[in-house]
Amino acid sequence: MSASGVIQARDSCTNSSSYDGYMNLRILSIFMILLSSGLGIFLPLILGSNFLTKKIFTSKREFSFINVFYFICKNFGQGVIFATSFIHLLQPANEELTAECLSPAWQVYPYAFGICMLSTFSIYLLEIVSRYYIETILNNGDAAKHHGHGLFNVGEILETGHLKEHGIVAHGNHEQANREVKEEDINAMELGLSKNNDDVTSENSSTDTVLKGESSTYAHELDTLHKVLSVCILEFGVIFHSVFVGLTLGVVSKDQFKVLFVVLVFHQLFEGLGCGTRIAEVEFSGRIKFLFGVMYTLTTPVSIAIGLGVRSSLDMDSNGMNIVSGVFDSISAGILMYNGFSLLFSSFNDFPGRIVMKLLAYVTTCFGVGIMALLGKWA
Repeated sequence: MSASGVIQARDSCTNSSSYDGYMNLRILSIFMILLSSGLGIFLPLILGSNFLTKKIFTSKREFSFINVFYFICKNFGQGVIFATSFIHLLQPANEELTAECLSPAWQVYPYAFGICMLSTFSIYLLEIVSRYYIETILNNGDAAKHHGHGLFNVGEILETGHLKEHGIVAHGNHEQANREVKEEDINAMELGLSKNNDDVTSENSSTDTVLKGESSTYAHELDTLHKVLSVCILEFGVIFHSVFVGLTLGVVSKDQFKVLFVVLVFHQLFEGLGCGTRIAEVEFSGRIKFLFGVMYTLTTPVSIAIGLGVRSSLDMDSNGMNIVSGVFDSISAGILMYNGFSLLFSSFNDFPGRIVMKLLAYVTTCFGVGIMALLGKWA
């Protein structure tokens, strides 16, 4: 903890509010941050909507603009999320939970890092359990939809002749299927017809198409639900963080307010771009995407307004607020850290065989990390 941080922590023993004016500017900050937050999260959502990309962006040049925009926002955004977890959440949480005014029990263990680690592995466990139940539900739904067979019962489908119900004859090493093929060949010969190999190939192709289609649909549904879960977790962690950021801006002293205000405008814009691109990628309905965007947009401005409402009594450096803010910042840090690493690992599958694009994505991500790490010098 820095010397200035120690002095500030000791001064907070008085349990008095830091608010000392700039009411008009603080009210303006509500609308400025509302604008930057909304622009950050809704710009990817609007430009990514099917209606706009299909009806307005019709030329190749306009489509290439959308692709470049999403490439930048996606990789820059995941860098922003990664840096936010370490610089804007974990480090402040550690300072809050080691403040000099807290009891000595808070000084004997790095609680911020422990809570962050617990949060990360709690999200890991949540995702394991959620994925299991998602797969179970999809398998059960697939079984009901397809008369009792699921994706992983391909052998049973072939052996029981289920595909005959769909007008398909399965060819292979199954005796029943071979018997049916032979009888059909005999009937064709009696009628003076010849069943050539093209017919057999066509039937085998139909069988493969059905199985691949079911597999592709299942994988798509599973991937979509996994993305939904990840986006919900990410939104949850960001909103936690935004609440305390807004409260701080509402009651912080005039000297700190000027810098914090400017930094938060860019912070909310960049963080919104990162969240917005992730939400846009998921096949939510338009209303759900809009709801997520509104939640992010309003959280910080509403928190600033609440902070102004209780400006005379709220001390963000008091013992209670240090503990509450430190714990929640640690939890949010763990959530964003988990999401950040997940996004980085998933990027390995982007642009297969194109090393230049992979390196360009890496540089863009590093730029996002660098910008947010730099902003951490002031907020």
